[in-house]
Formats: sequence, C-alpha cells, structure tokens
Amino acid sequence: MFGPDVLCVTGKVTRLIFDRYGDFEGFILDAEGGDRSYFSQERDLAELAERAWRERLRITVCARPQSPERPEGLIVDEPPVAFGPRRTGDRRPRAL
Repeated sequence: MFGPDVLCVTGKVTRLIFDRYGDFEGFILDAEGGDRSYFSQERDLAELAERAWRERLRITVCARPQSPERPEGLIVDEPPVAFGPRRTGDRRPRAL
C-alpha cells in the first residue's frame, strides 16, 4: 500500500499535541517498544488522531525512514468488540 521503504507502527494515541495557540501539531502513539511522536498540521490527520484518541482506536501509522516523525499514511484498525450488557440466557463470554 505504501511501498517497501515505509515503516509502519501500530498502537493507540495517548496524547494530542497543540501549539500555544491551540493549533494541532501532532500526537503520541503508544506502541510496542515505547511511545512514538508524529507531527503534522494537516486538518484531516488532526481529526483522525482526535477520533482515535477519543474512541481508543488502534491505528497503524506509516512513515519514511528519512523522516519517521512525519506520517505518510494512517490506517484505522478494526475496533475492538463492543462492551454491553449480557442478555438473559446468553452463555457466551463477554469481551474484556
């Protein structure tokens, strides 16, 4: 999708970064191996990052090795199983 020279990291957005004027600057991704910082002022990326943060969605961020902090693409992974009350007589285990 993004080519062989792109590095992709999967995790959850834990922080949104704004400048002193309140403009979006980037986000922090909690990924295996530690936190990763990504920076962009693109409005569409800001909306996706905020949604992923708010809804605790798992995302995959792809970037080039020459500028690993600049996202080339973002994939929103399938949401986890929804929590909800059990129905009477339902013997299936609930998602944790």
